[in-house]
Amino acid sequence: MVTQGNLQNASAAIIIYKKKFLMQLRSKDKKLLYPHHWGCFGGSKLSKETYIDCIIREVAEETNIDFKKKKFFFFLKIFFFFNYFKKKFKKNFFFCQLFQ
Repeated sequence: MVTQGNLQNASAAIIIYKKKFLMQLRSKDKKLLYPHHWGCFGGSKLSKETYIDCIIREVAEETNIDFKKKKFFFFLKIFFFFNYFKKKFKKNFFFCQLFQ
């Protein structure tokens, strides 16, 4: 059984550092979507949260790096249907380049 928060509204970050993509290797926990796969940092939006606030919070939780709003740039919005949940989803992608 896959258990998740509000997957229907989520944000993800495409982070570049030293000309390389910074990604996460997801947990092997089978309760998560795509266990033990590489992916972007991000997650579900809280009810009164903006998408940019969501990505700042999620990246901070997952990397312990404190980003500011000005470092993220909206990149892409994707709408898709996920057969497992039989629901439509929306994911906003933000681009961020880190400098030394």
